[in-house]
Amino acid sequence: MIEVETDLELVRLLLALGDAQPAYFTHPTPGALHDLESCRVIARALGTPLMPWMELVLRVATERRLDDSRQFRYPIVVLTVPRQSGKTTTVRIKLVQRAIANNGRRAFYTAQTGKDATARWKDMVKAVEGSALHSFAQVRLAAGSQSLTFPNGSTIAPFAPTARSLHGYTPHDVDLDEVFDYSEEQGNDVMGAVGPAQVTLPDRQLWLLSTMGHAGSTFWHGWIEVGRAATLDPDTQIAYFEWSLPEDHDPENPEHWTFHPALGHTITLERLVELRSQHTFGEWMRAFMNRRTSSRDAVIDPALMLSRATAITPPASTSLVGIGYEVALDRSRSSIRAAWLDTTSGKLASRTLVAGPGADWVPAKIAELRELMHPRGIGADQGGAATRDVTDTIKRDYPALGEEIELLGPRDFATACDAWKAGIIDGTAAHDGEPGLLAAVDAAAIRPFTQGWAWDRTKSTGQIADLVADTVARRIALHAPAPMPQPYFRESK
Repeated sequence: MIEVETDLELVRLLLALGDAQPAYFTHPTPGALHDLESCRVIARALGTPLMPWMELVLRVATERRLDDSRQFRYPIVVLTVPRQSGKTTTVRIKLVQRAIANNGRRAFYTAQTGKDATARWKDMVKAVEGSALHSFAQVRLAAGSQSLTFPNGSTIAPFAPTARSLHGYTPHDVDLDEVFDYSEEQGNDVMGAVGPAQVTLPDRQLWLLSTMGHAGSTFWHGWIEVGRAATLDPDTQIAYFEWSLPEDHDPENPEHWTFHPALGHTITLERLVELRSQHTFGEWMRAFMNRRTSSRDAVIDPALMLSRATAITPPASTSLVGIGYEVALDRSRSSIRAAWLDTTSGKLASRTLVAGPGADWVPAKIAELRELMHPRGIGADQGGAATRDVTDTIKRDYPALGEEIELLGPRDFATACDAWKAGIIDGTAAHDGEPGLLAAVDAAAIRPFTQGWAWDRTKSTGQIADLVADTVARRIALHAPAPMPQPYFRESK
């Protein structure tokens, strides 16, 4: 441990970060002893040299109290960084350093589940066994007694995140990883187990680590708020560190991703661009921009979706209009939407024609709209069982109309979904802001399809009838083979 001129060192640490400045962080304590240099040594031995953000975290998190060097200045450390930053590597370095430097030190690590904790712990074992430290540790892999044991009696072991997992143990170090996945009840149970297990140890420390969470991550976000407040409290016992996309930055603009603390070290901008294409907007925001989201898998930024809403002017001729219909899987709602290329704005506009509970009314309403509007085309996706049933009814009761219905197969529907999303993102699409559509977008989840993706009715957090109908209507408006002649637009009430 060394003593430093804190102000000068803090400047050096922040300068080393470049553009990757933390959104919130706990400053070093002047004159405090710490373990940063020995962590650097262990990091090099493990083949994972510390990145600048790791140095800042370990400099502060390993500080000792000025009045009692046995005790850590911060018994609790809260850390939130984007995915691919190296937080698990940071924990690994810290745990191995403490195991080697202290006789008989006990450390326990967990993640979302006991299985996840064991997998991450095995990664630690592989890192130690493949490094210059391999002769300093013995591995026990037997289920229920897994441990990485050092000659001085120190151990590092995984545990399941439950109320009773630490019963009978007195761990100096406890690390809770991927805390965003804990329910409120589970989080409280684990904390209830950790507190009594550590209470008699003066050199105890608890780390909570994760990316940001979703609407269900109330336990984790409670700690985020506590941590942010702690950075302003000189007497706090909590050290807090957060790297996240600044509020005024565009999550879709790679030029604004320089806040990511591993960028230029272990990850490239090209790789982040590739990862963006593989994730929904919600997961991208949560996992890589490290911003909390309203749902688990938001497809489009709700603010962006709302910004595309506008007053919709009917087209000069309904022969330009594509109509799409969809019935929710549980038949709780059906939606019929219209879309057309607005010649004034150049945008593909859409609006609700009819929407409401149930499904029995849909065939007659589609037939009515066909006679009133003579649209360019009418279509539906074949993927939903309830919608297929309605289509079968149309074909039976309205044979001529049934012949005109364009049914989208899986490939065409996947293409339509991608085009829908692209239109919202690049601003070439406009919509009426109907609450049913906004709610469907917020609830929507996606499923992979060969080289693309499509809306997933079963995994969505609510029914998405309006969204599917809108997607189909836009596809029909652009790709139906020939318009049906009729010079005016008449909306059905």
